Amino acid sequence: DRWRDLTTPPAPDMSRAGLVIDLARRVSPATLAGCFATVTPLGTLTRGDPGEPGKTYAVFAVGSPRRDVLANGC
Repeated sequence: DRWRDLTTPPAPDMSRAGLVIDLARRVSPATLAGCFATVTPLGTLTRGDPGEPGKTYAVFAVGSPRRDVLANGC
């Protein structure tokens, strides 16, 4: 109900480069290479509450999907 009045965003342009950010333990360059022709690791970032151990996220630039990742995932 809260977001009911939002307009539908345009469909993503899969011909352009993308960005994948996920927990480092859940994503790898090898897995992404099965879904995208180009995979470039960009490093990691750590997020979390102050005073608590943060969670590490891996960041990748990706391009040229090998399959329909929107419908089938990666």
